Amino acid sequence: MEVPAAEEPEDLLQDDVMITRMVSEIRKIAWIGLLLLAACSAAGRPAAPMVADDGHLSIFLQPLPQEVGRLSFRIAALDVLRSDGEAIPLSLNEALFNQRLVGVQKRLAHLDLPPGQYRGVALSVEAATVSGSEGPVELVPPPESLIVDFPFTIRKGQSETLFLSLAATQLVSDGTLFTPSFSLWQAERPLTGLTGFVSNSGSGSLTVFNKRSVLVTSELGVGARPMSLALDQQRDRLYVALTGDDRILALDVNSGTILGHVPLRFGDRPEKLILIAEGKILLSLNPGSDSLSLIDTSALFENQRVLFDSEADGLFVSDDETLAYVLHRETSALTLVNLETPERQTRVALEELPQDGVAAADGLRLFLINAYSGNLSVLAAGNLNVTAQIYIGSGASCLKYDDHSGLVYVGKENGEIAVVDPRSLMAIDHFFLDGMISNLTIDNEENALFAVLPEQNQLVKIDLVSKHKLGRLELETGANAVVVMGQR
Repeated sequence: MEVPAAEEPEDLLQDDVMITRMVSEIRKIAWIGLLLLAACSAAGRPAAPMVADDGHLSIFLQPLPQEVGRLSFRIAALDVLRSDGEAIPLSLNEALFNQRLVGVQKRLAHLDLPPGQYRGVALSVEAATVSGSEGPVELVPPPESLIVDFPFTIRKGQSETLFLSLAATQLVSDGTLFTPSFSLWQAERPLTGLTGFVSNSGSGSLTVFNKRSVLVTSELGVGARPMSLALDQQRDRLYVALTGDDRILALDVNSGTILGHVPLRFGDRPEKLILIAEGKILLSLNPGSDSLSLIDTSALFENQRVLFDSEADGLFVSDDETLAYVLHRETSALTLVNLETPERQTRVALEELPQDGVAAADGLRLFLINAYSGNLSVLAAGNLNVTAQIYIGSGASCLKYDDHSGLVYVGKENGEIAVVDPRSLMAIDHFFLDGMISNLTIDNEENALFAVLPEQNQLVKIDLVSKHKLGRLELETGANAVVVMGQR
């Protein structure tokens, strides 16, 4: 069922003329599109995260032990060993290991591999030193490659994640020999209540992590350009918007298995997902078709579709989940959709270019960040009039409303997070991260903020009281959105 946006009646003759022109333009665009497709066939949708006939392997180096201390060593080569003895070289993301990696998990390497049985890995250490009072002292590295046995299987179209650990004991023998001992293993999935996910649109994957330790536990290949995530904490389900595949994936949080998918229309490009009605309805904003899909999550089926007459760029809902607010950035407008009767819509013009928004828990106010503006706009939910402008500085990229404290956290392109108190109509605090922030969520258990930094391919965890960084982990390319079990 499609519910078009309300239009003003016009003269029928004028309508006929407009339709004729539109058909002509559509034909022109179609021919141009065919020509471009023929000329640029290689520039289609982003590739899936792995070759169709292969599987994918990621290897992480676990945090180095404190005993590394003044040691420094360099790995010259890392190979994957097939069960038949064949060695497949890996390209290392990191080669020099020293005290800066104590307590830090690093992505060591990743590549596509043919399906089959594998023995483990082999690594070669080419140099090692220990810092002394008079400078670094060279140690004798192992003369041969170190074989680290851990049988594993690569399956077609699936991802495998392994972890390499350095033992803390007997790193140096006889005062001059560097004698490291490594182990390779698979991580157990974290308890359901400790699980978090990050979407990586560039690699077509999800990073699964332990929210308490802030360590990667696995990676899942899901499809082309995963963007928005919606987490059903009651049913332990995760919904993933696959923008490049025009569909929505449903995953089981406990096992990571695919429960099903919702096929949308070609060119929909779903980018924003929101769960309402206790997880029974999933909203999907589709900028490719300027539409809003209402999806029955029990049947994984699109029940209704609301069409808009201009670009649809942003989506958020009222606290009682009865109203959806759709943002139109290019035309400086906001459309209110009654989710009980989607044909009832109200469109209002705005002075700013709305980029993202949230609704206050009291149901009385809306907060909007705007492109090319340093203001956080405060709107009255009843009449959608702007009642205040709170200065936060330019470059706002995302925001999160904390319904416990009533504060609004605004992430910015320069890495700043502004803390806004709507009651005093001012920013009361701010702190900085290392780069642009694309998404925020708050863990209720630890009162911690998780921030995605796409340019650094990192996720950072921050204590909301002290503002201290509690951890960070490395992500794949195109990091986009984060959710954690127990989030507010």
